[in-house]
Amino acid sequence: MILTNYLIGFIEDNAGLFSIPRLIPGLKGYTDFVGYPTGLCQNLLVSSQPFVFIFDFLLTKLINPVLAYNLIVLGGTTLNFFFAFRFFKKLFGRFIAVLLAAVFLFSPYFAYQGRSHFDLIQFWLVIWFLDMLFFSKSRHKAVFLGLLLTLVTGISNYLGYFTILFAGLYTVSSFRFKRATIVAGLRSIIVTAIVFILSSSLFIAPYITSNYFSPKVSTEKSIDNKVASRPFEDFITFSSRPWYYLLPSVDNPFFGGLSQKFLDRISSGGNYLTQNYFKAEHSASYLGWINLILAFVGLLSWWIPQRSRRGSRISPPAPPTAAESATPLNLPTLLITIIGLIILTMPPSITVNGMTVVTPSYILFKFFPMFRVLARAGVLILFLTLIFTGYGYQALIRRRVTISGKD
Repeated sequence: MILTNYLIGFIEDNAGLFSIPRLIPGLKGYTDFVGYPTGLCQNLLVSSQPFVFIFDFLLTKLINPVLAYNLIVLGGTTLNFFFAFRFFKKLFGRFIAVLLAAVFLFSPYFAYQGRSHFDLIQFWLVIWFLDMLFFSKSRHKAVFLGLLLTLVTGISNYLGYFTILFAGLYTVSSFRFKRATIVAGLRSIIVTAIVFILSSSLFIAPYITSNYFSPKVSTEKSIDNKVASRPFEDFITFSSRPWYYLLPSVDNPFFGGLSQKFLDRISSGGNYLTQNYFKAEHSASYLGWINLILAFVGLLSWWIPQRSRRGSRISPPAPPTAAESATPLNLPTLLITIIGLIILTMPPSITVNGMTVVTPSYILFKFFPMFRVLARAGVLILFLTLIFTGYGYQALIRRRVTISGKD
């Protein structure tokens, strides 16, 4: 059987899946054969990501590890496509939804993370969260969002972290444009936050205690394996750059060579911000040239009618039309949220002519030093950008139909 004899891609950081379940009999245990010279202690019951680690561990113990690896990759890929397709179909219909889901699935993020971090390819959970946030009409929506956020965090702390950042930015932005009252919005936010805190505290509380309420010790010197602080230099190295959002991966079969030449040229100047390109992480920022062009078309297709209704002067958006009210998405709020997320992925500080300028991501470093790879938020930014890309496709199709009708 192909799935038991051949790996899909490379194992890289997932190598432990092939050894630890064979060396440690249960969810708790110790082995001398991993982590020389000290060995490895494992206790998945107190893991910060128990849902994914326990599942992967038990699956690998039950079946062939190669088959388990392939099923995890294929399962995550299938779920990503299904939830992305379902989300986009509610906005644009089947044809555009298939296109957008396929574009999203073949992004560099999944190509690299699928062979390095099983937890990070489970982005379908974030899509599920967005789906419920935008489309659900349930009376208990706030409770479901809190439970779903706990599930996201329990499978991937990074995805949970980025989802929380998105929710925070989207909420703040919506206070300017939101159609509902602020009081109702705050009530839902409080309920979601309480449900999330109570349900996630079962596995997050020990890590919060170790990282926020214990003596400050560097990760290298700490004997507490729940301490996950990272040095400031890592935040700079693994943050994104403005050009990364326009730069295909160096492994891109068509434009990788151009990307490598560009990186070599700008890094020759010696500035630290132009060096240390890490393709497995930084390529997650790439949004795609066609995607961005169509997203711009989609933005114009929304903005031009807005401007024509309120005259030539630039002012706050006019009340929504009946057609706009049919969609649950508030495009100005979404656009501001995307820009905010991009800003938060930038380096925490920038030195120009000997003067250091602190950026908003410095706040993330001070309060959440364990999440050093800010470039990984690129996958969320890409998904949100594809919403505007979908409107671009829709505008082009509508224009083609109009022209065909005239002929």
